[in-house]
Amino acid sequence: MRTENARGESTSVYLFQVDSAKENRHFFEGMRDASPESVYFRGRDFKVGPWTPDGVRVDLENVVSPPQCSLVLIELEPSEPMALRSSRKYLHENSVDICAGFIQYLDRVIEDCDSRADPRETKIAFLRHALAQNPPVTVKTAAALRSSTTFLEETPLTDQTSSVRAHETPHYNVSAEQRAGREQQVLRGILKLDGEESKALRRCVMILDAVIQQRDHTGANFHSWRLKAPLKNQLTRMIEKSPTLERFILHQQNSGITIDLEALLSELIELWAKDGKQIDLEVARKLAEDYLPTARKIRPHDKMKLIFESANLQAGRLIEDRPQ
Repeated sequence: MRTENARGESTSVYLFQVDSAKENRHFFEGMRDASPESVYFRGRDFKVGPWTPDGVRVDLENVVSPPQCSLVLIELEPSEPMALRSSRKYLHENSVDICAGFIQYLDRVIEDCDSRADPRETKIAFLRHALAQNPPVTVKTAAALRSSTTFLEETPLTDQTSSVRAHETPHYNVSAEQRAGREQQVLRGILKLDGEESKALRRCVMILDAVIQQRDHTGANFHSWRLKAPLKNQLTRMIEKSPTLERFILHQQNSGITIDLEALLSELIELWAKDGKQIDLEVARKLAEDYLPTARKIRPHDKMKLIFESANLQAGRLIEDRPQ
């Protein structure tokens, strides 16, 4: 799955043949063979506007934080003029919409792999979780001949004066100001959260608790893990009560809530302190604010191993003295 780029950095290569036409296989199998450890998947539908590309190539430089990513839409034709014309139709498409659609495509691919116990699921889920960290993404369109294994032309989309972010996705019927506030939620004071934000914050708190208390080793998916999350078990057994935390984690339904963030975070760090983990209130607040955008993107079938890898990476930037 890993190759070396021009700067000597480790790069993971993912090839998705969207159009499964037999005549396209020569190109994708040749490109796969040129990167022996690449991940190659054929099938599932992915559209860009009204069009379906023949395939997508993703290069993920994952030795930097956040990882750097390029996403290339691939069009294959029997002749050079046809290939160039076919690929250039994507130039004026919206890069943010493409990233959003591709993440949804990955969810379908992961479900497909899971249903067939396909071993590629783990590697593709790793890409999905890398994109959940909201890395910079350069979106390009490329033309190639079906008889070749290299690109004739590779061009960034016209809206790319710089790379976009994987999760600058549109929230329909929500203003730009509301979207910005939602992505950059300040967890301070008393907040009124809708049902979706309440669930996202609960995910965030349970996952960070497992990371801080080093109870982050499991092969389960998120749906199974959340039912028996360590924080739930600890709160159930406690003699000294943490009323705000208990209400939020154990008794809150999937509905809106008004919650005192100061009380919630204070009770959480008191719980960590009892286990010997001394975390300052403002550090805990920053941990939650930084991880909340990622927690919003977690799906029931996502693997906890990859969720914890992502959470540990983000937490490690603020907490540097945890034992390895």
